[in-house]
Amino acid sequence: MPLQTFLNLPKERRKKILDAAFEEFALYEYKVASIGNIVKKLGIAKGSFYRYFENKKDLYFYLLDYASKLRFEMVDFLFAKEEIDFFELIVENFAMKVKFDMENPLAGGFLYNVMQEKNNEEIGNIQLETKKKILVIVEALLLSQVRQHTIRTDIPLADMAYLIVQVQWGIYDYLEIKYGIDFRENVKQRKPVFSIPEEDI
Repeated sequence: MPLQTFLNLPKERRKKILDAAFEEFALYEYKVASIGNIVKKLGIAKGSFYRYFENKKDLYFYLLDYASKLRFEMVDFLFAKEEIDFFELIVENFAMKVKFDMENPLAGGFLYNVMQEKNNEEIGNIQLETKKKILVIVEALLLSQVRQHTIRTDIPLADMAYLIVQVQWGIYDYLEIKYGIDFRENVKQRKPVFSIPEEDI
């Protein structure tokens, strides 16, 4: 988590630091991403960074927490709806993810890259750990639908949740292949990960 010196910075300065960090971790896997590149973009001494965050891992997990909360705030209202068809919820949730990406291209690019990150010695298998957290949420949603008798009960909830999460992940891959998206180039230009017309998505 950030040190107090970072939290004491003016909001605009914090945003510049976070944007530079989001961009670096969106362009490069954790192992390759460099604090040196971040401070170079910001035009500050490397020592200044360590007044804001303890190390690269500390920064990375703060970015993950920060971006995840931003995204969840955008979709939170969907989960508050008591009487909503589960499949309508899934479609709306995906649409909100696209909207998040459009409005927050660097954070969206970072979260997209996080989902490619596997088996790093320092941070572990982030992709798997993130999926586990999402599966818990999807299982809870499925359970509420079972209680409302809107979905069948003969398939284990864990299996259904996993299939739903995998399909959503697969849609990202499909869009990237179908539209020939250059993810890294979009990040460099601070464009959304999927810069395709919203109606196509």
